[in-house]
Amino acid sequence: MEIVFGMIVILFSAFIQGLTGFGMSIVAMPFLLRIMPLKEIVPVIIVLALFTNIYFLISFRKSIRFRKFVLLTAASLLFLPLGAYSLKHLNPDYLKLIFGILVTGFSLLLILKKTFPIRHEKSGYAITGALSGFLNGSLSLSGPPVVLFLSMQGTAKDTFRANITVYFMILNFVTMLVFLGNGLLNVVVFEKTLYFMAALIIGVFAGMMAFKKLKEEVFKRVVLMLLLLSGVWTTITTLMDLVQQ
Repeated sequence: MEIVFGMIVILFSAFIQGLTGFGMSIVAMPFLLRIMPLKEIVPVIIVLALFTNIYFLISFRKSIRFRKFVLLTAASLLFLPLGAYSLKHLNPDYLKLIFGILVTGFSLLLILKKTFPIRHEKSGYAITGALSGFLNGSLSLSGPPVVLFLSMQGTAKDTFRANITVYFMILNFVTMLVFLGNGLLNVVVFEKTLYFMAALIIGVFAGMMAFKKLKEEVFKRVVLMLLLLSGVWTTITTLMDLVQQ
């Protein structure tokens, strides 16, 4: 039953990924947290995301302009091991609470179309990369800080999707190596990844087909509302778990 529910969750979250270019971990995490331990969910999503990023890279390779992302990537890789350490040693409820609060805030900002352009762009890339790397290692949640930062900077759509794909692919690959060194990648993780692979492929292709045929703005609003609900739900349920301890 756990695997069936997980496949449904991955199918839907992969559809969102194919539709918007980001968001798989944000959508999947709150639901998978109810059936799987955090130490299994994060590596599984990282591996699945790596396959997705490779496919997106092939599709958007002509729009890659990666020079500005060097600082972002370097800062992310520097703070990634700290995130992995947190996943292994800290109370998962505190990490889930951070996740819920971040997703809620991130969703509200995008729904309200609030942007705050950062003048010192290099500092912005460094801070965003550090936060993204830490969140990727601890919660496989590297997307929100980067997506929000690039949205605020007014990055062109094609450049945005192409470069963020390269960034996530590099980050996820290094994250896998860090997880391997910390014993977080094991037989159970790879077994569940294989179970979810078919759902991932179907979901991503369906999302990309929907993106071509339907209005992007309408779907993005629906996605953001779902993200907001998932963030609020995760925050509330985690707080309830902490109170009961």
